[in-house]
Amino acid sequence: MSPRARRFFGCVVPLTLALFGCGTCMLVGFGGRVFAEVVPVRDNAMAPSLEPGSDALVMHAIVWTQSPFRSQITQVRPDEGEATFRRVIGEPGDRIEVREGVAFVNGEQSDPAINRRGTGPDFGPITLGSDEFFVLADDREQVDSRTWGPLKRDQIFGEPMFVREPGEESFLSSSPIDRGLDPEWLRKARAADATAEAQKP
Repeated sequence: MSPRARRFFGCVVPLTLALFGCGTCMLVGFGGRVFAEVVPVRDNAMAPSLEPGSDALVMHAIVWTQSPFRSQITQVRPDEGEATFRRVIGEPGDRIEVREGVAFVNGEQSDPAINRRGTGPDFGPITLGSDEFFVLADDREQVDSRTWGPLKRDQIFGEPMFVREPGEESFLSSSPIDRGLDPEWLRKARAADATAEAQKP
């Protein structure tokens, strides 16, 4: 066998088989799971981003590989009740408090809701566990983690990417759903982290 043939069978073939095997494992692991679906919006908790009567195109594959982040609107399933949409406010390890409808994270006001309204009940402060997330409705009169308590990671399973208004036939003319406001304290924390990383020897 020539050196070129030995390199081909010794490197390329095993690599191809390995990639094929990984792909097969991923398909088996996600078997029976829906990558995306159209979900009707049933309440006005996230209006006007998600209006009742509209349909949201929800991507599930995103949250399989990416941890939910602050300001993200997600599809959640509380212990009691059916799946619905709420905005992530707190991640694992965060200290959360809600006063007069305003969210405070780690002692600083941090409310990414673009259209926050109402107040609802005060809550906290509490510190989230290693697998807990805190979600709020943009309409603070609606139920959310103040009633349900923090949600586990596996109770957050989708992100609405586009919305189809009543009467529309497709999502082609729709706009992306807002990702919320990036809180000022979070921007400062990211800048501090970047500075510290740049100063490392």
